[in-house]
Amino acid sequence: MTTVFADLTMMINGFIAGPDVSPEAPLGVGGGKIHTWAYELEAWRERLRLKGGVTNPDAEIMEETFARVGANIMGRQLNGAGST
Repeated sequence: MTTVFADLTMMINGFIAGPDVSPEAPLGVGGGKIHTWAYELEAWRERLRLKGGVTNPDAEIMEETFARVGANIMGRQLNGAGST
């Protein structure tokens, strides 16, 4: 049997996107800021074939998540770094 694992980032107030979500801004205006915690993590940067990065408890959780996943299905904005 196949196991499906879903994972997403959510702000403490329960939002997963910024205001004014649209096809041009799928995370809403400024919604990319929700994910900034991940951009400098070594575990995230490795997936993008970037060197360096921070190793901390967040990075350890991300590494564990990547280790248990056989395939990733993600939107076209995988590398949200720098997007708004």
